[in-house]
Amino acid sequence: MKLFGLVLGTVLTIAAQCAHAEGKNVTLVSRDGSLTLQVTLISYEHQAFFVDTAVGELVFLEREMICFGDACPKDQDSTNAVLLQAKQ
Repeated sequence: MKLFGLVLGTVLTIAAQCAHAEGKNVTLVSRDGSLTLQVTLISYEHQAFFVDTAVGELVFLEREMICFGDACPKDQDSTNAVLLQAKQ
C-alpha cells in the first residue's frame, strides 16, 4: 500500500509540474521585431509554439518567432533575442 501511495504521489507531482509549464502567458516576437503577441502558451512541440489567442488556437514556428517568459522552452533558438530585447 505504501508503494501505491508513493507512485501516486510521484505521478501527481509530475502532472503538476507539466501543468505549471503549460497554459502560461508568454510574449512571442517575430524574429524581425515587426510583430509582438501576448498569448497563452498551450504547448511547445516539434519546434512550434501552440498558443491560445483571442481568435482561437494558433501555431507559430520557432524559426519565425522568439518566445519570452517563464513558460518558454529553455532550448529554443534565441538568435536575435538579445537584439530584440534591447530594441523594446
